[in-house]
Amino acid sequence: MVEKLIEELKAMAHADNALAKKRYFKVLDKADVFIGVSNPDVQQVCKKYEKSLSLEDISRLLKNPIHESRY
Repeated sequence: MVEKLIEELKAMAHADNALAKKRYFKVLDKADVFIGVSNPDVQQVCKKYEKSLSLEDISRLLKNPIHESRY
């Protein structure tokens, strides 16, 4: 389930938006990966999965290096 969610986020990725977010969040860890998905798009994807994700799935998302998956 987590893999599907991350793949949907990656399908919405925009390189120029990722660069802008990286500049905005410059105080974060250098290992933080931005793929450039807008917050409303992230919320839209998450709503599709909110009832089917377990706590273990959520924990995996929170440990993922992709910033948008943790959001």
